[in-house]
Amino acid sequence: MSFEHDVFVAHSAGKLDQTLIEMFLPKGQIRNIEGPMWDYKVGFCNPKATVHEEALLCCELLNDIAALYNAFGGYLVVGFKDEQAAHFRRFLNKDDFDKLADRYLRTYLPIAPFHTKSQIGGDVANVLIIHVAKRAVGPPIAYKRNSALREDKSSVFKTDDIPLRYGSSTLIINQRHDLLIFAFGDRKADVGELPGPLNEIDNNLPARDPNLIEFIGRREYLVQLWNWLADVRNPVKVLTALGGTGKTAIAYEFCEQLVKSRSEAFAKVIWLTAKSQTYAAMLQKYVSTTRTDFTNIDTFLDAFLRELGCLDSDFEEFDLLEDKLDFAKEIVCDVPILLVIDDLDSLDQDKQIELYSRIAQLFDQALSNKHPSRVLFTSRLEPNAGANRLIRIAGFSTEESLDFTTSLIGHLAGTNTWGPEVLSWMNAIQNASKGSPIFIASILRLISFGDDVETVIKNWYERDGEEVRRFAFKREIDSLSYADLRVLYVLQLISSSTFEELMDVLSEDRQALQASLLRVSQFHLFASSGNPATGAQISVPEPIRLMVKITEERLSDSDADELKKRTATAVGRAKDGQSELGQRLRGISLLWTRKRFSEALAEARRATKDFPGRGEASFALGRTYLLQTPPDYDKADEAFKEASQKKFSSRSLLEYWSLTRLKKGDINGLLKITGPFLAPNLSGAALLYRLAGFYRLAITREKQRDYPVALRDYQRLMTEAGNALREQRTEPVTAYVTRLASVVPDYMVDIAYRYYQRESVDRILELAAISTQEGFPPLQTMKKILSDVYAQSNRAATITALRKRTDQCFRIAKALVKALGKEHPLVKEAFSTAHKLQALTR
Repeated sequence: MSFEHDVFVAHSAGKLDQTLIEMFLPKGQIRNIEGPMWDYKVGFCNPKATVHEEALLCCELLNDIAALYNAFGGYLVVGFKDEQAAHFRRFLNKDDFDKLADRYLRTYLPIAPFHTKSQIGGDVANVLIIHVAKRAVGPPIAYKRNSALREDKSSVFKTDDIPLRYGSSTLIINQRHDLLIFAFGDRKADVGELPGPLNEIDNNLPARDPNLIEFIGRREYLVQLWNWLADVRNPVKVLTALGGTGKTAIAYEFCEQLVKSRSEAFAKVIWLTAKSQTYAAMLQKYVSTTRTDFTNIDTFLDAFLRELGCLDSDFEEFDLLEDKLDFAKEIVCDVPILLVIDDLDSLDQDKQIELYSRIAQLFDQALSNKHPSRVLFTSRLEPNAGANRLIRIAGFSTEESLDFTTSLIGHLAGTNTWGPEVLSWMNAIQNASKGSPIFIASILRLISFGDDVETVIKNWYERDGEEVRRFAFKREIDSLSYADLRVLYVLQLISSSTFEELMDVLSEDRQALQASLLRVSQFHLFASSGNPATGAQISVPEPIRLMVKITEERLSDSDADELKKRTATAVGRAKDGQSELGQRLRGISLLWTRKRFSEALAEARRATKDFPGRGEASFALGRTYLLQTPPDYDKADEAFKEASQKKFSSRSLLEYWSLTRLKKGDINGLLKITGPFLAPNLSGAALLYRLAGFYRLAITREKQRDYPVALRDYQRLMTEAGNALREQRTEPVTAYVTRLASVVPDYMVDIAYRYYQRESVDRILELAAISTQEGFPPLQTMKKILSDVYAQSNRAATITALRKRTDQCFRIAKALVKALGKEHPLVKEAFSTAHKLQALTR
């Protein structure tokens, strides 16, 4: 096992005694490397060291402690001389430290100090080891004021900065979007300790508009929203701007990122819209939308409570609005959620004011909750909110429009044909489209059909784009076959459907329908939450739905009438069955959140009996078995298998099923369902559990002294992890996969020493060279490898062997420079060994 694992075990046990001195300062020397759970601050012992003023020194050490707390917890190892002791007094006494933390941070920091005398680099010095606890799941802590200033007037941290220990560095992560997402997660500290079921956060997000092929720009707004989640005293935010500038798109992207982050800080993301009508430029009039969730505060609360899993009978007897608000507040305090209220300004102004003030007050009053719920509004008008609650959105900049246009040109296969000319007209396109992604997409589609750029833009100006956009849609459906048009027409009528339902309405066979959906998707005319052929939800965006009359004109009258009748029947069936199952599943989810697991199990069993053909019910039953005390892994495994057999397709199913087989010890079963045949392009948490399977196999073989097989399993783990990282298949568990792959080389070297024996140092050196060049050097054992290579070479070695070892040491040294920097002691050691071996060849 690695030193990192030893630190994890000591930290988990709360160890804080003399044994830590030998752990962190073996033979009076600091270790070559720092890690995610330990940080050295022993330079103060250097005779030439300069100790900053106490205020600045306190801020620097506090930043290291807060970073450990936000990550995995750990140990801060500080060394100082007797004459410097006064500067460190706040860290020697817990009460003094609490006052320091209260001055700069918005929360209590749990630490415990251990102070003794010990050798450091040959001299006796004071050693202070601070045990820092790990923060619970939830928003990371942030600073409430600026630090003391350095001599150059720079600061260690500023107000609202979020510190995080990542790898061997202490970082401020406010502008690191990836690390903000990581900081909200479970953050398991040990490579052998895997995160729990990393299912996406329960949500009711609508399908993404396919006109938005890629979310371009707006990163500063997303970062502001992630930072908002870390501000535990401000549960309300409003995105405000003129219409068409991207408020809804930004809110949607943020919700989607939060859902995919798998953070346990929130139980659910709820999206409710007040939009009752939208302007259809192609029809030159306002038309009704397919979904309006509420029209006033009362209907909003009804919709909100239903999404939380409540039945109408739970709240329909409330006569007073205050009673319903109190009931909602009770749940919000108990169930941490992110609520998005989209298009608030669609309501009358009086209703806007009432809804905003009531809901903002409700979430303010829920602040006592450990993980406070949040509410995000989007609105053209600025409600009566303080400046700290507003985020004002600007339109697409010219640069962002250029990025979006370039992306769309590639998607429309115009990079090497008409694309360069379009980019030369970028200023004109920006002026014509006003930076609207949908308008830019419409213009580019026309150009992709062969129209002249200048003519398209001129027509857009002269006719305000309406006839052009209508014409663009006609040109798209001209490319569809009659069978494709029937599929599109049903989707426009039904708004949202599944593959199986479409087969039923259209009376098409599976292969023909798959082919039609593929052609329709090429024109971005529908959005899907997954693979349409596996039962995932398929929906059309509002602008495409509004063109139903254009599609109908291409069908025969009798065919159109028949499809309308079949669609109406399908919608009726859906209302009777789907909504009932959905409500039952939301109720089960609410019972999970409230930790009423026995009731949830009874309800899940009833749901599988009432809906025997629905895989969603079996999936919910499997998840509920995992929540029992103790978890029933065998029954959960059976339920997940049934869900798969019922064609329930969900990324979460594979993840929960993989974890279940890992927990019950069925590693072969785990590797089977996650193998390339059943799960090509495996990614995310399921990939992590597969790697954990290899890890468990290798550990078992190592204990059995079956070193060749253990070495093989470790190598498979590192190879698959490396490939997944390069192919970007590891989100949202990149940090876990990286750490797992990083420690495996040391395990492999340790086994190689036992298997190959010390005399076979060439094999061990080759193993170290390969893993180092892959980006995963065996840091814990590298110094020993280099020492043994030189010792054996100095005793006896052929010129050929010496040259090969010299070459490998230079390769290792150069690769280490990229990973650690040229000043790192291990880098210098590797170059030194390479030069000494080179000298022996002469």
